[in-house]
Amino acid sequence: MQNGEYVSTNVEGRQGSKSVQTSTSFSDFTYNAKVQVGNTGDGGLIFRASSLSLGADEYNGYYLGISAENKSITFGKANGQWTILKTLPMNIDANKWYQIRVTAKGPNMKIYIDDMTIPKIDCTDTSFSYGSIGVRSYNAVTRWDDISVVQ
Repeated sequence: MQNGEYVSTNVEGRQGSKSVQTSTSFSDFTYNAKVQVGNTGDGGLIFRASSLSLGADEYNGYYLGISAENKSITFGKANGQWTILKTLPMNIDANKWYQIRVTAKGPNMKIYIDDMTIPKIDCTDTSFSYGSIGVRSYNAVTRWDDISVVQ
Protein backbone atom coordinates (compact mmCIF):
# COMPACT_ATOMS: atom_id res chain seq x y z
CA MET A 1 0.00 0.00 0.00
CA GLN A 2 1.18 3.50 -0.87
CA ASN A 3 -0.99 6.55 -0.19
CA GLY A 4 -4.02 4.30 0.28
CA GLU A 5 -3.50 2.61 -3.10
CA TYR A 6 -2.63 -1.02 -3.72
CA VAL A 7 0.66 -1.13 -5.66
CA SER A 8 2.59 -3.79 -7.56
CA THR A 9 6.12 -2.84 -8.53
CA ASN A 10 8.06 -4.32 -11.41
CA VAL A 11 10.63 -6.55 -9.70
CA GLU A 12 13.68 -7.67 -11.70
CA GLY A 13 13.46 -11.37 -12.56
CA ARG A 14 9.77 -11.62 -11.69
CA GLN A 15 7.50 -10.79 -14.61
CA GLY A 16 4.07 -11.28 -13.10
CA SER A 17 2.31 -11.08 -9.80
CA LYS A 18 -1.21 -11.38 -8.50
CA SER A 19 -3.05 -10.81 -5.25
CA VAL A 20 -6.35 -12.60 -4.70
CA GLN A 21 -8.89 -12.21 -1.91
CA THR A 22 -9.40 -15.95 -1.37
CA SER A 23 -12.17 -15.46 1.18
CA THR A 24 -14.44 -14.18 -1.61
CA SER A 25 -16.50 -16.28 -3.99
CA PHE A 26 -18.76 -14.57 -6.48
CA SER A 27 -20.79 -15.82 -9.43
CA ASP A 28 -22.95 -12.87 -10.57
CA PHE A 29 -21.52 -9.47 -9.62
CA THR A 30 -20.32 -6.00 -10.54
CA TYR A 31 -16.61 -5.44 -9.84
CA ASN A 32 -15.31 -1.84 -9.89
CA ALA A 33 -11.78 -0.48 -9.55
CA LYS A 34 -9.52 2.32 -10.66
CA VAL A 35 -6.39 0.97 -12.38
CA GLN A 36 -3.18 2.71 -13.45
CA VAL A 37 -0.28 1.09 -15.33
CA GLY A 38 3.24 2.23 -16.12
CA ASN A 39 4.99 2.28 -19.51
CA THR A 40 5.51 -1.47 -19.83
CA GLY A 41 3.42 -4.61 -19.42
CA ASP A 42 -0.19 -4.72 -18.30
CA GLY A 43 -2.24 -4.62 -15.13
CA GLY A 44 -5.84 -5.24 -14.22
CA LEU A 45 -8.43 -7.37 -12.49
CA ILE A 46 -8.83 -11.10 -11.86
CA PHE A 47 -12.26 -12.57 -11.22
CA ARG A 48 -13.97 -15.95 -10.81
CA ALA A 49 -10.55 -17.24 -9.76
CA SER A 50 -9.81 -20.60 -8.11
CA SER A 51 -7.04 -23.23 -7.93
CA LEU A 52 -4.51 -20.53 -7.07
CA SER A 53 -0.78 -21.17 -7.08
CA LEU A 54 2.44 -19.17 -7.48
CA GLY A 55 2.94 -17.67 -10.91
CA ALA A 56 1.15 -15.06 -13.00
CA ASP A 57 -1.03 -17.56 -14.88
CA GLU A 58 -1.25 -20.22 -12.19
CA TYR A 59 -4.97 -20.00 -11.45
CA ASN A 60 -8.29 -20.82 -13.04
CA GLY A 61 -10.26 -17.69 -13.87
CA TYR A 62 -10.59 -14.54 -15.93
CA TYR A 63 -8.40 -11.46 -16.28
CA LEU A 64 -8.98 -8.04 -17.79
CA GLY A 65 -5.81 -6.00 -18.33
CA ILE A 66 -4.90 -2.61 -19.73
CA SER A 67 -1.57 -1.83 -21.38
CA ALA A 68 0.01 1.55 -22.14
CA GLU A 69 2.87 -0.24 -23.90
CA ASN A 70 0.56 -1.99 -26.40
CA LYS A 71 -2.21 0.66 -26.33
CA SER A 72 -4.77 -2.08 -25.75
CA ILE A 73 -7.12 -3.90 -23.42
CA THR A 74 -7.01 -7.68 -23.15
CA PHE A 75 -9.61 -10.04 -21.75
CA GLY A 76 -8.64 -13.65 -21.24
CA LYS A 77 -8.60 -16.68 -19.03
CA ALA A 78 -6.00 -18.76 -17.27
CA ASN A 79 -6.00 -22.43 -16.31
CA GLY A 80 -2.28 -23.05 -15.97
CA GLN A 81 -1.85 -21.42 -19.36
CA TRP A 82 -3.04 -18.13 -20.80
CA THR A 83 -5.81 -17.89 -23.43
CA ILE A 84 -6.84 -14.55 -24.95
CA LEU A 85 -10.59 -14.20 -25.43
CA LYS A 86 -10.55 -10.64 -26.81
CA THR A 87 -7.99 -7.89 -27.41
CA LEU A 88 -8.99 -4.40 -28.49
CA PRO A 89 -6.92 -1.33 -29.31
CA MET A 90 -7.43 1.50 -26.82
CA ASN A 91 -5.32 4.58 -26.22
CA ILE A 92 -4.13 3.71 -22.69
CA ASP A 93 -1.76 6.32 -21.26
CA ALA A 94 0.90 5.39 -18.71
CA ASN A 95 0.31 6.62 -15.14
CA LYS A 96 -3.29 7.68 -15.83
CA TRP A 97 -6.22 6.32 -13.81
CA TYR A 98 -8.86 4.27 -15.65
CA GLN A 99 -12.20 3.32 -14.12
CA ILE A 100 -12.88 -0.33 -14.87
CA ARG A 101 -16.14 -2.19 -14.32
CA VAL A 102 -16.75 -5.88 -14.89
CA THR A 103 -20.32 -7.17 -14.79
CA ALA A 104 -20.79 -10.92 -14.80
CA LYS A 105 -24.15 -12.64 -15.05
CA GLY A 106 -24.08 -16.32 -15.80
CA PRO A 107 -21.69 -16.95 -18.70
CA ASN A 108 -21.94 -13.34 -19.96
CA MET A 109 -19.31 -10.77 -18.97
CA LYS A 110 -19.28 -7.10 -19.89
CA ILE A 111 -16.17 -4.94 -19.51
CA TYR A 112 -16.43 -1.15 -19.21
CA ILE A 113 -13.48 1.24 -19.19
CA ASP A 114 -14.19 4.89 -18.28
CA ASP A 115 -17.53 4.88 -20.19
CA MET A 116 -19.90 3.01 -17.86
CA THR A 117 -22.80 2.90 -20.35
CA ILE A 118 -21.30 1.12 -23.37
CA PRO A 119 -19.17 -1.99 -22.76
CA LYS A 120 -15.82 -2.21 -24.53
CA ILE A 121 -16.11 -6.00 -24.40
CA ASP A 122 -19.24 -8.16 -24.26
CA CYS A 123 -18.21 -11.81 -24.09
CA THR A 124 -19.82 -15.15 -23.28
CA ASP A 125 -17.67 -17.96 -21.90
CA THR A 126 -18.69 -20.93 -19.76
CA SER A 127 -15.25 -21.92 -18.39
CA PHE A 128 -15.62 -20.45 -14.88
CA SER A 129 -18.94 -19.69 -13.16
CA TYR A 130 -17.71 -18.50 -9.74
CA GLY A 131 -14.59 -17.70 -7.76
CA SER A 132 -12.50 -15.09 -6.00
CA ILE A 133 -11.58 -11.58 -7.07
CA GLY A 134 -8.10 -10.14 -7.23
CA VAL A 135 -5.60 -7.97 -9.04
CA ARG A 136 -2.81 -8.93 -11.43
CA SER A 137 0.20 -7.23 -12.94
CA TYR A 138 2.51 -8.52 -15.65
CA ASN A 139 5.86 -6.80 -16.26
CA ALA A 140 4.32 -3.53 -15.08
CA VAL A 141 4.16 -1.07 -12.24
CA THR A 142 0.43 -1.10 -11.48
CA ARG A 143 -1.78 0.76 -9.01
CA TRP A 144 -5.34 -0.01 -7.92
CA ASP A 145 -7.77 2.08 -5.88
CA ASP A 146 -11.46 2.18 -4.94
CA ILE A 147 -11.97 -1.58 -5.38
CA SER A 148 -15.54 -2.79 -4.75
CA VAL A 149 -17.83 -5.68 -5.60
CA VAL A 150 -21.63 -5.71 -5.52
CA GLN A 151 -23.62 -8.93 -5.90
